Amino acid sequence: MRQIKFRAWEKKLPYMHDDVFIDGSGNVYTSASKTFNTPNTEIERRDDLIVMQFTGLKDKNGVDIYEGDLLSGWVHDVNQRFIVEYKSGKYDCGFIGQDIHGSGYINVWYSGLEIIGNIHQNPELL
Repeated sequence: MRQIKFRAWEKKLPYMHDDVFIDGSGNVYTSASKTFNTPNTEIERRDDLIVMQFTGLKDKNGVDIYEGDLLSGWVHDVNQRFIVEYKSGKYDCGFIGQDIHGSGYINVWYSGLEIIGNIHQNPELL
């Protein structure tokens, strides 16, 4: 069974939140920036975040792969870079630039791919 989890990018700080909660209506919450004297875990609703879902996959180093991650690895004897996107009901790796067969998407996950960044923290890799 796939683990469901999220992370979210906050543009104005900039900061990646790993403690993201989403309710049944799609509202996004993080740990509260203020604390109160209560025994409960405090969270606050956030409308200023870009949410990314865990794909259920890990890279060659065992690191969780999320939407928006940038991957690198050898495919068809060429070191290529990919962006992880959700398209047509599944997660795909889209080629960044041109591969030896032209640009496009692959839906085959290769075991040798490694996360090299993400589209928010490392836009220069695009």
